[in-house]
Amino acid sequence: MLKKILISLGIIVVATGLTVGILYIVKQNNTEAPADEPTTDKVVLDLSKDYGACSMLDETAIKNSLGDVAANLQGPQNMGIVGDVQRGEGTEDLKSDSQMCVFAFANGGTLENGYNSDNALLVQKTKYTNENGPASQIEQIKKDPTASAVEGLGDSAFYTPNSVAQGPNAVFSFELVVFTGNERTSYMIRQPADKATFTDETAKTALLSLEKSTK
Repeated sequence: MLKKILISLGIIVVATGLTVGILYIVKQNNTEAPADEPTTDKVVLDLSKDYGACSMLDETAIKNSLGDVAANLQGPQNMGIVGDVQRGEGTEDLKSDSQMCVFAFANGGTLENGYNSDNALLVQKTKYTNENGPASQIEQIKKDPTASAVEGLGDSAFYTPNSVAQGPNAVFSFELVVFTGNERTSYMIRQPADKATFTDETAKTALLSLEKSTK
């Protein structure tokens, strides 16, 4: 039995674990097939639109900005267009979809391991279609005590590090988001906590350099 799986991972899922989301979809599909029928999973990415997430940076720019961690850079892996799931007080009006691109720091990326998205640079381009654009999301970010405003980028920009994650499979993340009009661009470095090479400050410097290299 051939079953198509349409990947639809919202912004919250992407930000907290692309690998988990993909593995969950595959597992759910496998449990639906009768025991006596072989199952073939086919992942269907929505490639009907291109927001430029995979083409706004080239390999040289990424390696120059991120340094040694990107020496074995893989990708880009286009995850296609996904509808965003908005969570949080005051964001009910938001309507958007995004394109995610994965630039992994290690080879061996597959669907099953989320294309090594827990050890990668993730670039996400979001477009808002609601009347007020990203206004309510910007207000939500301003309330986040871990986020700091970055001057001189777009209409508004913020840097949010998370280098305190603990436990099995903990991942550190460092994100720079830039809002311009009704668009949002996110640059996020993700690394396993036990092998992380970036600190809050070095990651910020690298991401700012990366943003300046966009096409």
